[in-house]
Amino acid sequence: MKKIAILGSTGSIGRQALAVIDKNRDRFQVSVLAANSNAGLLYRQIKRFRPERAVMFQEQAADNLRKMIKGKMKTEILSGSRAIDMISSDKDIDVLLVAVTGISGLVSVINALRNGLCVALANKESLVAGGRFVMEQISKGRGMLIPVDSEHSAIFQLIAGADKKSISNVILTGTGGPFRGKSFEQIKDATIAQVLRHPRWNMGKKVSVDSATMVNKAFEMIEARWLFGLGADDIKVVIHPQALVHSLVQLRDGSYLAHIGPTDMRIPIGYALSYPERLGNIMKTAQLSELEDISFEKVRPPFDRPLRIARRIIEQDNDMGIVFNAADEVAVESFLEGRISFGDINRIVEYAMKHFRASGIRTVSDVTEFDLEVKRLIKKHIERF
Repeated sequence: MKKIAILGSTGSIGRQALAVIDKNRDRFQVSVLAANSNAGLLYRQIKRFRPERAVMFQEQAADNLRKMIKGKMKTEILSGSRAIDMISSDKDIDVLLVAVTGISGLVSVINALRNGLCVALANKESLVAGGRFVMEQISKGRGMLIPVDSEHSAIFQLIAGADKKSISNVILTGTGGPFRGKSFEQIKDATIAQVLRHPRWNMGKKVSVDSATMVNKAFEMIEARWLFGLGADDIKVVIHPQALVHSLVQLRDGSYLAHIGPTDMRIPIGYALSYPERLGNIMKTAQLSELEDISFEKVRPPFDRPLRIARRIIEQDNDMGIVFNAADEVAVESFLEGRISFGDINRIVEYAMKHFRASGIRTVSDVTEFDLEVKRLIKKHIERF
């Protein structure tokens, strides 16, 4: 039985992971649950799964949680970043699912790999901003990294059965989000509700906004560079509205390998938790007769703008992923708070890429400090809007 720890158990990925675990109690034991501030939901999760420990990043939320469970359950309640560091270094854990958002996930990933843990990675920022430090641990034979994103999970599975020398490139698919086929003029003043209305996936707000701008595909390009050791010319992106083909691998003889499956994150989550085995009871299997329409389109303006940024980062300076990630995080937060328009998001990211340089990045601490500095200055820039 595998012991599972989940960082971000109250988020979309964390909740779906627990749904998978709940159907496979004979295979998984929830050892640790960690969340930011949603004490009410974490209490309900503790009540159902009875983990040994639970962590709340915010101290006040942890106090509230302690009051809720006092005398009812034996789960130890911890709080703060030190508790998160301790959990991510616990060698008794078999799989650490990193499903938190933001750069804070990077330290947890590094700690877990350094201690030989298997990391199921659902945190884009770790690779976008700190990919070379993550892969440094992997290159030393420390731990294992299994991607949870549906696209990277698909590639991970496809290349496992292919001769690496026969691979020409990998192709990431994206639905095109809620504004597929629209011009910049048509979407620049889109409302928050319109932006969050994704046609296929049910995701958190940050990921939904990134999907609408196509920044999520740009991030996935950078992730693929690190996960699979690829160059910019080896990574393609296409629009696939049906979200049935989760990625493709093109071989040198002109043929393709495709990963096809239902639009449901429980499949890549379950695969990451159970690897190298597969679970058989996650959901109803799609029938091929149901897959009537499968189409692919080019990425057209204005949605190619973030992809060009990702390509430059991969080709010229990997550490500029720190700037890309930090600027996007601040811009998305500002949009969701009503401070800027949807059309401003890419302009802010492009401003940051032009005005910052990622020099002297030698340690993980350098990454997190530079991330904070970029965010501080971008917030000042937005205040002048």
